Amino acid sequence: MSLLTTCPRCASQFRIKPEQLAAGGGWAQCGVCGARFDARATLIPEEAPEAPAPVEEVPPPAPLAPAPELAAEPQPLSSPENVEAAMPVGIVSRQADGAEELNSIIVVDPDAALPEEPESLPVILPPPEPVSVAAAAAPPPQAATAPMPQAPPLEPRQAAPRRAFWTLLALLLLIALAGQGAYFQRDALVAAAPALRPALQRLCSWAGCRLALPHDLSSVAIIGSELQVSTRDVHAATLRVTLANQSDEAQAWPNLRLRLQSLDGRTRASIVLTPAQYLHGTAEVGEGIPAQSQQSARMEVKAEGAPLLPSQPYDLDIFY
Repeated sequence: MSLLTTCPRCASQFRIKPEQLAAGGGWAQCGVCGARFDARATLIPEEAPEAPAPVEEVPPPAPLAPAPELAAEPQPLSSPENVEAAMPVGIVSRQADGAEELNSIIVVDPDAALPEEPESLPVILPPPEPVSVAAAAAPPPQAATAPMPQAPPLEPRQAAPRRAFWTLLALLLLIALAGQGAYFQRDALVAAAPALRPALQRLCSWAGCRLALPHDLSSVAIIGSELQVSTRDVHAATLRVTLANQSDEAQAWPNLRLRLQSLDGRTRASIVLTPAQYLHGTAEVGEGIPAQSQQSARMEVKAEGAPLLPSQPYDLDIFY
């Protein structure tokens, strides 16, 4: 008879036999997330699949009756008789005969008092005296005018070349400032905008600098790990881990976080291992994990306090 047990971390369900459960002392390790757990806590018997229920045939629906046609189309209100008939009771439309359209209307207050004294009459001026033809034909006398002073000759403008020089100098200073900022903040720029990596790599090849490797945690995963307790020292153990880079470019080595757990699932100790510690300071730290590759590492760890169990439960994850 087969039994079913569930991983408490990722909820993956596995089939296990009683003899396998007895051989491991009730403990198992999840093949999906790598967590070790007590398989007896979630042990249930495997049930046989139930037969599917018969499907009842549903008769097709009856055809709908055709919609009744309208008796008559509504009569359009196009004739004057229809318009008059459609107007509400009590509303009459009238237009004055011979009405004129005025551009403006002056409104007079009928209650305003008229002035007692009439306004003064307009003054009528006498007609101008006639002018003789000879006097009209004679040209008017010209007044003596002083000669206009001549403006001094304009000197050539010297401001245009000077303005162009300062504009070019300001542009060069801005370019130098932008290059300096990109040089010192190159790693932050690549982390914020990965598309700038090719341009910054060309800049570093010219300036003699180096870009930090990408820190894409979604591209790096733990595909295998093992913790073996030492037989000579119950506080020491050997950790073996295999990391996989699933991206198309090299990734930086991540930090490892090892959590030693008790039998009830509580964390009794937490150990953080840097790439320099578990790679033992080799040149692989600067090169990173090659693209589309798997890399293994081996390191010694020591735990303070209570001794480690022969089958020590642990949890291992990565972070940057």
